[in-house]
Amino acid sequence: MDETTPKPFVFVLMPFSKEFDDIYKAGIKPACKDAGAYCERVDEQIFHESILERVYNQIAKADIIVADMTGRNANVFYETGYAHALGKQVSLLTQNADDIPFDLQHYSHIVYEGIIWKLKDGIEKRVRWCVENPQKSLSRVGDNLEFFIDGIRLEDGAVITRSFLPIGNYRLLLQIAVHNLGNTVIKEYSINLGIILPAGFGGGTDTKCIELPEDRLLHLLEVGQILPDGWEAVRLLTQFTTLAPIVDKETDCILRVFSELGARDRAFKVAVKEEAVKP
Repeated sequence: MDETTPKPFVFVLMPFSKEFDDIYKAGIKPACKDAGAYCERVDEQIFHESILERVYNQIAKADIIVADMTGRNANVFYETGYAHALGKQVSLLTQNADDIPFDLQHYSHIVYEGIIWKLKDGIEKRVRWCVENPQKSLSRVGDNLEFFIDGIRLEDGAVITRSFLPIGNYRLLLQIAVHNLGNTVIKEYSINLGIILPAGFGGGTDTKCIELPEDRLLHLLEVGQILPDGWEAVRLLTQFTTLAPIVDKETDCILRVFSELGARDRAFKVAVKEEAVKP
């Protein structure tokens, strides 16, 4: 960036307690500098209006907002909502994923677990992306992809139905079609997919599985290069021995899209039915 060109301004929303000083000074601030931007918190500034008026002013002025949602601080939540209402590029972070409220769970968060290098790395990538893509929203990264299973487009509430004979050994096959709606090439391994299923669906036969809390498994799938308006096919095959935990109900599942900016989720359901054995 030309030294005479003003750097993008990052305004930071976070609690002002002492425990967050190192998070800001050793993590967020140097990460923004390395990404080609400069950042400030309101307590670093000199002003004459009320602090609330100043915060509103700086949110409106900022090119990028970084908001730490750790501890569910009411002021930070309120100010972040104002930034979203203004259509700002907002990067959300938290030390604990449990602090993410339901209304914000569809936004990607940097979950840094109090680890400053992890925070710094995540913030630098996101701020750099915002600097290089000033007209785009972080919340829409990945929206140029659509996903289908059995010809059903994966949207919240989509239901994939499977029927099984009660024979004692079962296989669940999900064939996922990925469509690139954009006009740029998606490079090989620039994104990866994960399917989160209850452990009752069993482990993958040809995929890496990671155990998650609440008795769930994350199945990791690799995606190759996809040309503009092109398609890629990936599949998940699992094996299990009993229908008992999953039969006759719609089970909540997640397709998770991983990119260098974080993860985004698309929720869907799998409905398992037991077929009657013909006499």
